Amino acid sequence: MPLSAHSSCCNRITARSKNGARREDCLALKVHAQIEEEIFYPQARQATKDNDLIDEAAVEHATVKHLIGEIEGMDW
Repeated sequence: MPLSAHSSCCNRITARSKNGARREDCLALKVHAQIEEEIFYPQARQATKDNDLIDEAAVEHATVKHLIGEIEGMDW
């Protein structure tokens, strides 16, 4: 195999690996956020009565979800 073909092949494998890692990372972040929103935040809101803190976390999650969407839509 010529060096240029080997290099091209390795670049494709690396790109696939990066895409797979990106997808896995985004999925992990989405699952983490969903668990916090559905389980942790309601309990924390009830236990602390600190609605401002939990509301701030919800705003941060909206930002994170937006950024995850941008990352998922990127061409790599």
